[in-house]
Amino acid sequence: MDKKRREHKFLNKHPWIGSVLVGLLVYAGVTIVVGLINYPLSMLVKGYDASTGFIGVIIGAVVTTFAYKKWFEPEFKGFTYGSDIGAGIRIGIPYYIYWVISVLVTILFTESKFQLASLTAVQAAFSAGCLEEVIFRGGVLNTMLRGRKKQGDAIKALVISSVIFGLVHLANLSSGANAARTVIQVFTASGIGFVNGVIYLVSGNLLLVIILHTIHDIIALSFTGVTEAGVITAGVTWDIWLDLLLCVALAVYAIVMLRRGDVYRKIENMWDQKWDVRK
Repeated sequence: MDKKRREHKFLNKHPWIGSVLVGLLVYAGVTIVVGLINYPLSMLVKGYDASTGFIGVIIGAVVTTFAYKKWFEPEFKGFTYGSDIGAGIRIGIPYYIYWVISVLVTILFTESKFQLASLTAVQAAFSAGCLEEVIFRGGVLNTMLRGRKKQGDAIKALVISSVIFGLVHLANLSSGANAARTVIQVFTASGIGFVNGVIYLVSGNLLLVIILHTIHDIIALSFTGVTEAGVITAGVTWDIWLDLLLCVALAVYAIVMLRRGDVYRKIENMWDQKWDVRK
């Protein structure tokens, strides 16, 4: 016997706006849970970070994704259901090449120095990677796929979720980030959002993009000019323009992949299983 299905009237009528609102709810939920766990721990454990502590972040992500799945049951089967990690890893190859190019250019041609990321930096990278993927790929993009009707809808969902992901990085200005670098970061982050998004679409596995996002941020935090909290304080140099071009290339790559018939058919088959929406 099927479980009773919620009607989700607003989401059915306004799928794009509704999906963004779901993302905001996911953000609110995960922020509250992380705070409830980490703040008491920061008072009990010396040196434990109230914002990025591993325990609160993991529990926050688990609780929020569980609540999301329960809310959309029995329509939504889960963030790892029917996943193909191998396909996701393969389609992300240009992403890994981008990491290598970025590291080599920074080491060989700039004054930035490589430094092993501290525990605080690793925590910040994991916190950003985990929570941002839960919110933007798990909350916004995932919900937009619920109302997908044609190939263009998947591309539209990828574009909207990635652009929003880039724009939220303007909040770094309030933490003392360099203004020009922050504006550029909006575009580079959007590019990263595109490639993480297409990896999620192809793999169907949220954990995979959390891991890849975390690795990306650890690499970024391993060079001078970025604080341990992930705030960019250095100014604009030629390598930043190169990074922007590479991220734009990643965004173009993601869209081209989605427009390929074989890739989209794979995505369609997978997400028809992950979302059982009866019209």
